[in-house]
Amino acid sequence: MTKTLRVAVAILSLMASGCKGKFARTQGPSSIRQFPSDLSDSRLEVAGIYADGWTAPTSSFNLFQPDNRQLLVIRGMIPKIDRDDFKTDVEVLLDDKVMARKSVGLGNFSVQAPVPISPGKHRIGIVFASVQLLPAGDGRPIGTRLSFAGFEPDSYTPAVGADIISNSAPVRLGSGWHDLETFGRTTSREADNDAQFLVSSAQRGTKRIALVLESATDPDRPIVLKVLDTSGRQVDAAEVSRHGTVDLFLPVELGRDNDFRLHLDEDRGQGASGTSPQRPAFRVYRIDAF
Repeated sequence: MTKTLRVAVAILSLMASGCKGKFARTQGPSSIRQFPSDLSDSRLEVAGIYADGWTAPTSSFNLFQPDNRQLLVIRGMIPKIDRDDFKTDVEVLLDDKVMARKSVGLGNFSVQAPVPISPGKHRIGIVFASVQLLPAGDGRPIGTRLSFAGFEPDSYTPAVGADIISNSAPVRLGSGWHDLETFGRTTSREADNDAQFLVSSAQRGTKRIALVLESATDPDRPIVLKVLDTSGRQVDAAEVSRHGTVDLFLPVELGRDNDFRLHLDEDRGQGASGTSPQRPAFRVYRIDAF
């Protein structure tokens, strides 16, 4: 092979490699924000979003999640049509799993939820509980005027010595929590069975609480985590497999601390003497509220 031919082959190889990398980075849109131009991409497979940005009460579309830690974010506007006190609940779904649920009123709103790191195509859904009809002879049933839907980088990184509660979360820890532990930039607390936490809310309804946690006795063993209210009634439950994130949807009242307990049914036993306290039930790394 002549020197000229070898150079040409090398250039073609580099070009192919660059194209492949570019294709991998642009396998599809990670957000929609311009209407109607962004909706023309056939890979979105849009359902329930109109060219002018209004959405049906239920809409869905494909987006491609980047390969780092991300938030799924929805921004929109609820219009005033007939009622000054109109409110609705909005759910945001990722591959048919509810990631966020929020009550919203008239005007601009934003819903965001941390999502597992899972690069590639995902089906996003937006569901509004209440319907309005566009006026002036339009008559379309709508949920919102969408301004943004997509993935954004999750910039949350706890500072050294920070506690496990996100700065924006209206959550306080009660009884049953052990001392804060810090390893590098990772913070965590072990918690006893029935560890208490209190949630405040600016409105009555359902609050999504996301916990990053694992079993304190056997991180490889799945556990069923239950949430009890002060009467001992179960209000939600989730299975935790290894180190992972669970989403809890809790009923909250306005103007007071809503008192909950994290509970495991399993009997983890006592120490060898039969008198020592039970071991911690789980370890929690982060608590967020939405």
